[in-house]
Formats: sequence, C-alpha cells, structure tokens
Amino acid sequence: MAVQERHSKLIRLLDEHQMLTIAEIAERLNISAVTVRRDIAKLDEEGLLRRVPGGALRVTGHRPSPEPGVIPSTSADPLLPYKRAIAEKAIALVKPGDTIFIDSGSTNNEIAKYLLSLSDISIVTNSIDIAYLFISRQDISIYICGGTMGEVNPYSSVVGPLAEKMIQEFRANIAFIGTSGVHRTQGLTCSHPATARIKQTMIRNASRVVLVTDHTKFDRVYRAYFCGIDEIDQVITDRKAPEESIEFIRNSGIEVIQVDPE
Repeated sequence: MAVQERHSKLIRLLDEHQMLTIAEIAERLNISAVTVRRDIAKLDEEGLLRRVPGGALRVTGHRPSPEPGVIPSTSADPLLPYKRAIAEKAIALVKPGDTIFIDSGSTNNEIAKYLLSLSDISIVTNSIDIAYLFISRQDISIYICGGTMGEVNPYSSVVGPLAEKMIQEFRANIAFIGTSGVHRTQGLTCSHPATARIKQTMIRNASRVVLVTDHTKFDRVYRAYFCGIDEIDQVITDRKAPEESIEFIRNSGIEVIQVDPE
C-alpha cells in the first residue's frame, strides 16, 4: 500500500471513530505498529490528527465542530506545544476510577484530548467543547454543568449559580484548573468573576488541585481573584516560567513540574 493511500485510509478511520489506538489502526490497515507510529507522527506534524499516548485523535480546524468529539483547533496558537506538553504530563496523574474537575480553557482543552486515551474515569466540566469531545464514549462518564452561556469568551463555557450548585454535588480526586494570571502576592486571577466562582467551587470540592498553565501567565494580575497560591497542591508549567516565581511556589511547599515542548 502506497504511503499516500495509507495516510488517507488512516484519516478516514479517524473520521469514523474519532480516536483509535495504535493496535486498532494496525489491525484495520493490516500494517505494523512501527508503521502506524511513523504515520501518526507525520500526520500530526501536518495537523491532520493529534498524537496521543498509545494512539491518535482526529482534529479539525472548524468551529463550531460539525462532528461529535472535536474541539476546535488551536494550531495557530504559538503556545500550543507548551500546552500539549503540560497536558501530557497532567494526565499521568489520573488513575482508573478517578473523578476529575476540569474547567474551560485552551490548556484544559488539550488535557481533555489526552484524556480520550483513558477509560473508567468520570469528568465534571463547565466546558461545552470538552463535554462534546466525549459524546460517543461509553466508558467515560461526563457531567456538563447547567447554567448560563455566552458570558465568557472565547471558550464555550457554562457559568452561574446553577453550574456552581451542580459542582458542589461532586467530590473530585483531581481538579485541573487553568488561570489567566499567577502572581506571588496577588494569587490566581482571571478576567471574569463568574469564571472565578466556578474555579473556586471546583477547588473547594477536590482532593487535589493541579494548576496547569504556561509561562506567559506568570506575574500577571486580572480583575477576578479565585484563590491564593497556597490553595494549590501542584503546578504543571513549562521551563520558560520565571525562576523567581517558581522558587516562590516551591518555597511555599507546593510541588512544581516543569516540562519542555515537543
């Protein structure tokens, strides 16, 4: 089978199934796992699919997505390699049976894509994009908050008292929380008070709070405060984060993991 034909068939398979493991692709195309990995790497470089641990995920560049299970592409985002590296490290924390809080945002969108490679987990989110990604998965329980839409841009998120009340009914093993600003004295902030209240509710009801953020968010302060640095259990960021801020966080007794982009 010619390379171009093989690539076309792989893409068609992912159009149909959205996410497949390396073993599943190899079986369907009657090729070796080594060839599958090479094809996935090539098509990932071209932006036609997303390489995830153990398999591949179909992506598109359109919004709104015409098919279930596709979060809008952020391929134009220069920070995407950092966000993907953060996401890959984040999902290593998830265990079978875990309940996960995950709020809306571009880094959390990347985490959600990697979560597709897992099973036997429950996800509670206020992000419509993230919830839509799991629409066809029977082995993952997804809970989308009710509430108000359109108050927060650019992501399709649900906020308001109804969403907060629903989150209060759950207890999560891990909360993956994004932020717009991280500051040593002003804490963690975002642009919208309604979004801040969602984050606060997730933080209060999670056993472990993991801040996932790239280096551009450090030393910034926005109008809506949602928690102090001491309320976070772990930070996952990249190695471009300012050394002074990382040292301050570590001296506060908080674990910091720094990653390199792919």
